[in-house]
Amino acid sequence: MPDVTYFDRTSDKDPEGMTRQTLRIAKKRANELGIDHFVVASSTGLVARIASAELAGRNLVVVGEDRSWYEKGLLEDLRMKKIPVLFSRECPYSYPDDAQAALRLFCEGAKVCPEVVMLATDGGAVPKGTEVIALAGTGSGADTAMVIASAGSKDFRQLRIRELLCKPR
Repeated sequence: MPDVTYFDRTSDKDPEGMTRQTLRIAKKRANELGIDHFVVASSTGLVARIASAELAGRNLVVVGEDRSWYEKGLLEDLRMKKIPVLFSRECPYSYPDDAQAALRLFCEGAKVCPEVVMLATDGGAVPKGTEVIALAGTGSGADTAMVIASAGSKDFRQLRIRELLCKPR
């Protein structure tokens, strides 16, 4: 079993640097486990831009909050690369408040990683029961990565967090 990496800061302190570190950890574990699906949370498009370059050739899904927060050119670039982009404000889903509160005790990314996997599953971009690597962060950038067996939001109790790969302390 791999060690969990604990960062001494959150991604909002160094969004690009933390995202690249988180992606390195995630790719290493994905290679060890043979996982080809990645789901990344990206509110402004920063993580989407970095992940689309770093994860070329992998099955990548981007989940944002609101499309107006993305540069128009980035959305077109992701579309051309055939990377699905879903926006939580456009996709109805459910996520129990008590589960969100409990996971947020670990860090903001620990709450968001399962959320984006459920959204990607609900949106048909990730098959149910597939192990994926999910990335999320605090504010801007990614500082948390998990291995998650996917489930849709209606089947929340079937979702399984298999491994925590990294998070801020």
